Amino acid sequence: MENGHSEGEITVKQTNGGELHVLCRWVLVRDAQGKASKIFGIFTDISRQKQLIAQVASLQRREAVGNLAAGIAHDINNVLTPIVLITPMLQQAVNNPELAKLIQTIDSCAKRGAGIIKQLLTFARGQPGSVASLPIRHLLREQERIVRETFPKNIAVSVKAAVNLWTVMGDITQFQQALMNLCINARDAMSMGGKLELSAENVMVGKEDAALTPQARPGPYVKISVQDTGTGIAPKDLEHIFEPFYTTKEPGKGTGLGLSTVHGIVHGHGGFIRVNTQLGFGTTFSLYFPAVPEAKESEEQQSETKLPQGNGELLLVVDDEHAVLAVIQQGLEMNGYRVVTACDGIDALRVWRQYRGEIRAVLTDMMMPRMNGIALVETLRTMAPELPIFGMTGIMEQVDMENVAKLKLPAVFSKPFPFSTFLTTLRKHIAGD
Repeated sequence: MENGHSEGEITVKQTNGGELHVLCRWVLVRDAQGKASKIFGIFTDISRQKQLIAQVASLQRREAVGNLAAGIAHDINNVLTPIVLITPMLQQAVNNPELAKLIQTIDSCAKRGAGIIKQLLTFARGQPGSVASLPIRHLLREQERIVRETFPKNIAVSVKAAVNLWTVMGDITQFQQALMNLCINARDAMSMGGKLELSAENVMVGKEDAALTPQARPGPYVKISVQDTGTGIAPKDLEHIFEPFYTTKEPGKGTGLGLSTVHGIVHGHGGFIRVNTQLGFGTTFSLYFPAVPEAKESEEQQSETKLPQGNGELLLVVDDEHAVLAVIQQGLEMNGYRVVTACDGIDALRVWRQYRGEIRAVLTDMMMPRMNGIALVETLRTMAPELPIFGMTGIMEQVDMENVAKLKLPAVFSKPFPFSTFLTTLRKHIAGD
């Protein structure tokens, strides 16, 4: 108060166990003789500002981890792609049942590795893979069944879902994972038993309501809630719960990735999360997924007993990974196609000029040195607007996919992908053209 004024921050404990962050400003008031007579104070609740600053910092940390994870995922997916592509060919070629089992094991392990990479990206960036209409009521009932069969019997589970839920487009595997992670957290918070309720309802989020939560936008949502009667979350932990590797559990009992993964999934679907908790009474996690009006249910692809064969058509395959290039070439040639290859976009244009009148379709990686897939597609479209061009990538980067979407490719395959899926899609677009 040497200069007649001062300010600082204090923390006030609330009766419910929470904390208020208060900015205090003091001004010294003097009388006519210049003597200090009173102190005038202004107290401002800045708890919300503190919370927003912490959330922004958390998002920045997640972005840094996401950049690291994306680079790792891209490289490992390129390693797994030849394995996933070649194992079905090996299974067709062998007659030894024991050897076929070993090949099946290799295939299963490679796909499991791809699943782990997908979860890494989900945790880091929350990017959905295959997008389809989500049967939310069914998924909640299925989660209820799993909880009844696997959780302690002293936890009672129930489901409340509106019958007229709006349509949500998303990745069903990620949606199930988010539900499971929240249910496991609820289970751990109810060591002495309790009630777990899963619910779903349509909500309209207005501008004022959206402004209360970072990344929330006004519009229609389906709100998925997971409510427990457990211990609740302490205020000091609440602002950290979505941070990677942050856990309040004992060493060895928690990784700190469960809620980070949930946050990544919801954010990757364009939604947001709200948490309501009270110590000693329980916690409710509300996941808001954007609703899509008049979206159609995805049609399940029927499995084909025999792969569709080519009729000698010439295809151009472009990838900077030699192993990926070699396996795709061999697979296509085994199924009735002729193949020419290129290692990047510039090399692909050279090959295109050489075989311009013969090439019937192109399969190109989207992330390559010198000239990437997007630039290659744009260049080829100027020379052959009707040419079927398919994309593939080791990671569905959000920015890249926005640019890829503008190209309106028939399909973009996420590595590693089943070779049968590509052959079916390819045949559909070049048959009879």
